[in-house]
Amino acid sequence: MAPSRPPPPSGEGPRASNAVDDVPYVDTLVREYLLYRGCSGALAAFDAERGEGRAFDRADRVAELIFGRHVPRLDAVGLSRTLGLLRDRYFSRLDASFAPATAELETSIARLFVVTAVKARRKDKIAELFEAEGERLVAAGGDHEWHRWFAVPYVKRPGSDPKFAPYFEDKWADAVVASARNFLSTTFAAAPEPAMLKFGAARRERNRLAERVAALERELAGMREQKRSLVSKSVSASAPARVDASRKEGKNAKNVSTSSVASDESASAYELPPPPPASVPSRDALRTNGLTFKRQDAFSFHAPGPVTHARFAPGGALVASAGDDGAVRVWSVAERDDDDDDDGFQVDDVVIASLHVGERAVGALAWDVASASRKENDNGDFSAGGVLYVGTRDASIRAWDVGERAVVADAAGDESFPHCEDLRCSPCGRWIARSAATRDPWAMLESKTSGEKTSKPRRSPLGRVEVWDAVTFAQTSSLPLGPAAPCAHELAFNHNGKMLAAACADGEIRLFDVNAGRLVAKWRAHPKGHAATSVAFSNDNERVFGVGTDGVVAEWSLRRLRGLLSTVDVRETCGVDTRTRLALDPSGRAVALTSAVANGAVAAPERLRNDENAFSGTNEEVDGTPTGGLPRRGGFSVSLPGSGAAAQCVDWHPTKSAVLAGCVDGACMLTTLEMSS
Repeated sequence: MAPSRPPPPSGEGPRASNAVDDVPYVDTLVREYLLYRGCSGALAAFDAERGEGRAFDRADRVAELIFGRHVPRLDAVGLSRTLGLLRDRYFSRLDASFAPATAELETSIARLFVVTAVKARRKDKIAELFEAEGERLVAAGGDHEWHRWFAVPYVKRPGSDPKFAPYFEDKWADAVVASARNFLSTTFAAAPEPAMLKFGAARRERNRLAERVAALERELAGMREQKRSLVSKSVSASAPARVDASRKEGKNAKNVSTSSVASDESASAYELPPPPPASVPSRDALRTNGLTFKRQDAFSFHAPGPVTHARFAPGGALVASAGDDGAVRVWSVAERDDDDDDDGFQVDDVVIASLHVGERAVGALAWDVASASRKENDNGDFSAGGVLYVGTRDASIRAWDVGERAVVADAAGDESFPHCEDLRCSPCGRWIARSAATRDPWAMLESKTSGEKTSKPRRSPLGRVEVWDAVTFAQTSSLPLGPAAPCAHELAFNHNGKMLAAACADGEIRLFDVNAGRLVAKWRAHPKGHAATSVAFSNDNERVFGVGTDGVVAEWSLRRLRGLLSTVDVRETCGVDTRTRLALDPSGRAVALTSAVANGAVAAPERLRNDENAFSGTNEEVDGTPTGGLPRRGGFSVSLPGSGAAAQCVDWHPTKSAVLAGCVDGACMLTTLEMSS
């Protein structure tokens, strides 16, 4: 009985015609593997059979193997292995309705083997076949059918027996061979290629995708060039109108130059609204405080969502920013070289590198100063890139090589403290410090009374400060925060990376010896009920600057702890009960601050003339005014001009008098200042 012809197996398409081109290479890999394993006999057999042209890629070769080798030579073991491979590799992929046809094919091949063995008078080979395939043949053909065939070795002349005589005729054997060839041809044509050959299809798909990507990049480059041309024409056409409007509004407005640069991932340019005249401090007003506002440039790479993190790279040639969109983007900044009298920065509208972390997943950014310095180019800047550490809110830290555009390391901290509050890399490049918490301490809450949101933190979660080895990228220790384990809102390394300062939720500033892993000193920097939110070391390593939710910036002496050098009240320009971050001017004369009411602020504390009001940890009064323990004397704080959108992050340019602020409207504001000596 000839088995029916099957259709292609469900879910499998025809084999790719060019897959045969991959066979010689796969053969080489097989030979290399056999040689590596020391299978010399298998290697010799493989070479011999490969030389004979045997392969499972053609049905006639498989039929020749069965009917030209196994059956004539009475190789029962080889026949059993070949039928098993056909069942596992091909027949199992057929529709269930063709199971009887495949069983009939195998039964016919087994009968032909028995007939050939009877003619050769090799009863031992019949017993060998029954031992290897007997149970399967009984299950496929039924007990009654195969009981007679099991008796064949004991029949004197089976060819003359009416029950077996039809199977000893040549025409029956020819029908079995022809039927098997047809069945195998149809099955093999629809079978998938071997798993070892699939790499060829994957390689071809990669090449196709690479060509597609190259075509899209060329198309994108053309669109960018067209956009630059249109923006240039638009700016040229609107320049006279802007100048007239500025003159009408007065001297304040003409000093503000806002340039909007769209993200390369957005379909249209994102324009920032012009700043209201009332929010722009006059040049004369700033001069009275020793500061002169020169220029402000605005750039947008995360609009319309807020910018939550922004940091200058060492050298100031690059900026890394992140927002609630879940993307970390690196872009370049350079000094303007046009004829404008005002200094400013030129920013390309192309993101140098981009890393997607996850929506609201970025907890902190930190540049590796050591890696960036190793990549310093001949011009003395750091535009070549470096390593940027990204702390996420799932307890992990990623090391991202900006120049290579690849994540070179990824490790997880203590999963009990998933929220990354801050991340810092030591100047020597040896340590990474991660401030972690059990939850986000600054989560926005709904007011039960008014329904309005407030950024005042809830009860502070438990905190943890981890120290990581930047070379092995593994956590080495955790610094002691005390029994209460308050959350450290911000960390800061000193100039050599041996000391770490932490601004904690209990209002204290803690100093740690990183190498020894111990607490060196601590003091209450802000009154009870207020948190220390930001901290920084001065460049001379003799002072510590800090700010808290009480709205006071304070300068402390490291030579004489508890010695308060200066303070300034920033409640009016930054807000109160908010997370205020600070960035120190490299010269140590001023600090840049985030603000809940403006595009940032700049404050300059004034030194106390004597120690009579040194902080004592009590709710003192200065000039009859309760201060909560900090004398608010002298200094000044000025809001930066702009749209008025709150600034959530701030950084100071490492070599110039320029402040970078990331705002809730998606803008990164670069404000150029001039400070009098």
